[in-house]
Amino acid sequence: SAIGNPNFFKQQIELLGANILESVEYPDHHSYNQKDVDDLKKIYKELKPDFIITTHKDKVKLDDFAIDLPLIFMPIEHTIQLRIKN
Repeated sequence: SAIGNPNFFKQQIELLGANILESVEYPDHHSYNQKDVDDLKKIYKELKPDFIITTHKDKVKLDDFAIDLPLIFMPIEHTIQLRIKN
């Protein structure tokens, strides 16, 4: 994933009961290229996971490469909590 806090992302995936076989991290707002896609294909071929999970933002970017991998994404929601002082 290319996300600002990859450790939090991995923790959320594990909380859902997933077993992470490999974690590939890129800088936030990463522009994927063919080498990145080839690396993901190589990892997929070696480890044979059920799927590859990423953020929605990165899935959209990877879909541009029309890769034949089982890509799924985990939605990320942001919540802002305000504290009102009396």
